[in-house]
Amino acid sequence: MSNILPLVIMLPLMYLLLIRPQKKRVEMQRRLVNSLTEGSEVITASGLYGFVHAVEDDVVWLEISEGVIVRISKQAIGKVTSPAVGADVVAALPAADDQATPDPSDHSEKG
Repeated sequence: MSNILPLVIMLPLMYLLLIRPQKKRVEMQRRLVNSLTEGSEVITASGLYGFVHAVEDDVVWLEISEGVIVRISKQAIGKVTSPAVGADVVAALPAADDQATPDPSDHSEKG
């Protein structure tokens, strides 16, 4: 009887610590995938940022750059982000013509 007691205690503990949180994650991912709409900014599981161009059954057409549209699986969507986050980062970057070009004849760098 004393050998069964640890097993009886471990089963509910495993459910609370492993199975239940995993079910919640799966349900959240399913809701996220089903809520995708055109124009949503998303991050894929591999870290690629883009805007949803079109949604089909199991496929999302993702615009990763202006005029560059790729087809990915819905399950590859990691999360939906707000468009303002990307806009703040791009606005903070200096323009290409604002950056000073290094002088190749300048050998003052130590190295």
